[in-house]
Amino acid sequence: MDVTTIFQEITSYIDTVVGGNEFASGIILGGVMGSLTYLARYIPSRSLELFQKHVTTRMHFNSTQLSFHLILEYFAKEGLSDSSRSIKVGNGMWGEDSKQTKEIGYGTHWFWFRGIPIKIDLTQEDGSSASSTRIKEFMTITKFGRSHKLFNDLLDETREKRDLTKTAYKQGGDYEEHICSQPVRPFASVILDKTVRDRLKTTIDSFVGREAWSKKHGIPYQLGILLYGPPGTGKTSLIKAIADYMNKDIIIVSSVEELEQSSKVTKDIIVAEEIDTFGLTKRKDKDNKNEEFVDIEKTGKGSPIVIEKSGSSEDENNSFQSMADAYGAHVLGKVLKSLDGIISNHGRIIIITSNKVEQLDAALLRPGRIDLQLEIGYFTLEMLEDFLNKFYDNVSLKGRRINKDVMGAKVQNDVILKVPLDEIINRYTT
Repeated sequence: MDVTTIFQEITSYIDTVVGGNEFASGIILGGVMGSLTYLARYIPSRSLELFQKHVTTRMHFNSTQLSFHLILEYFAKEGLSDSSRSIKVGNGMWGEDSKQTKEIGYGTHWFWFRGIPIKIDLTQEDGSSASSTRIKEFMTITKFGRSHKLFNDLLDETREKRDLTKTAYKQGGDYEEHICSQPVRPFASVILDKTVRDRLKTTIDSFVGREAWSKKHGIPYQLGILLYGPPGTGKTSLIKAIADYMNKDIIIVSSVEELEQSSKVTKDIIVAEEIDTFGLTKRKDKDNKNEEFVDIEKTGKGSPIVIEKSGSSEDENNSFQSMADAYGAHVLGKVLKSLDGIISNHGRIIIITSNKVEQLDAALLRPGRIDLQLEIGYFTLEMLEDFLNKFYDNVSLKGRRINKDVMGAKVQNDVILKVPLDEIINRYTT
């Protein structure tokens, strides 16, 4: 019986049921045909979906993950790109690789890989935003069978091997965006007061060694360090040296919003330089009625929010102070939650710096949020001597006195400019 005969039989049966009413017959026939059309489309697609669910295994990646780029590079080395009809040019996640590679292009690809047929789907989506114009890409690898062995082997062979000769610097936020990689700054190369060096190393070593103990006793495993002191005394150089000492990369946060996001997920060192510029303010002492409240300027994501004093009347000044109080408390609260909130990350390490430590609220600096406060001050005579001996032979400053406010940055600049040693000594000592 062919399709035409079946259709005629159905039509005849419907006519009989409705007593020859053509209108009713048309409605019923239309519904039957619609149902048959739906089933003709639904059953194959549903069958394919069930087949994929129970007979195949899939692994998903996106281009914000380093694994995505390592696997594409690995496939290229294995020759899959050479057999692909669609290819694209790649040079690593951050675009820093000097050698461009030929990668699998967008679309659906079938390959025979290690004796197993696999399907690779590569798509892209415009992920432009206020902070990034990078196009986001997605990759799905599908294989037959439920075993994960192929995927496990693939991940093992492409697992990230951190370059111990470089520190990566990334911008914090919704997801970490690479800025650059630079040679590490060895810890021993930073000139520090001996007491400061010993306290810092003791704190870091204690933190690294107590993870298992913290888990056992339910103690948060986090480290917070405050470096404060005048500009040019070496706080930034010390942060780089800490990253090398702890074998970590650096996440730079420039606003309280970025601090909130990064503190939830990253395993690297979060650095918030000059945190006193983030918009948080020291809460006013209730007993000090005449304390002057500083102006606030917040420059985070989006348009800057500026609160400025205007007018001279007492009511206007009181209104400004109330606004400043409320805004400063709001920002401070967000910072505190980032440091030890209910979802703060296990192993979170944060270093904050400030040139105006007296403006920071005591709640920010309490133990558990900030575990170590170090003043990075001007050079002592011993520090200056140690610094000069890095570049010159047998420098001795015995019997001399250090001048006031000798900044390491200025001495370093003199050395770079090849100022004669005698002139440097006379410039900074008497």
